[in-house]
Amino acid sequence: MFNIFQYGFILRGIEVGLIIGAISPLIGIFLVLRRYSLIADTLSHVSLAGVAVGLLLNVNPLLTAIGVFCSFVICN
Repeated sequence: MFNIFQYGFILRGIEVGLIIGAISPLIGIFLVLRRYSLIADTLSHVSLAGVAVGLLLNVNPLLTAIGVFCSFVICN
């Protein structure tokens, strides 16, 4: 039988997934209680648009996402 857990990257992926799964609800509760949930959703979509611009222009998508995100925050 093929043992998938013998690979280190599988174990690290499961560990990171468990950590994110434990931390994300705490951040989500904070955002909902502070009524920032729609702001966080808007900022994530703006960052996604920055990634798309970076991929279209053959520029580092992370840099364009940060640039679009910061310009959106400053303009609003």
